Amino acid sequence: MTAEQIEKCYEEIAHQISAMIPEEWTTAKLYAESWPGYTTIYFYYDSADNTLPILNLNIPDLFSVDPDDFLLQKRLLRRTVLALQQMFSEQDMETWTNFTLILNHDGTFKAEYGYEDLKELDPGEKREAWKVKYGIEYKR
Repeated sequence: MTAEQIEKCYEEIAHQISAMIPEEWTTAKLYAESWPGYTTIYFYYDSADNTLPILNLNIPDLFSVDPDDFLLQKRLLRRTVLALQQMFSEQDMETWTNFTLILNHDGTFKAEYGYEDLKELDPGEKREAWKVKYGIEYKR
């Protein structure tokens, strides 16, 4: 795995997130968790109009977005994130179990990987802990 391949994957994830957001935004925070038999991927974004963060899964309900097109975009994002994880595996690097990408509208980003075994933890509790860690206040 080369740094160039990883960079390209980050760029593709950033492009896909941006394409899914139907309004001006400032920051998006993606969480992915994956191990054999389980995958979850979602993101919250901050609207430029300073409302509370919006969960990507709520976009079709909040905006005039074609639900079928949105589902295709979600699947594409999932494939790209999992391709990033596969790059680690193919290069005999420690394969992450969770991944956070903090993306700013100007294209700058920060990526963080976790390697702990998350199988026994409650998904809701993990999401809440992640939201607290990354300062996501969500009330929708």
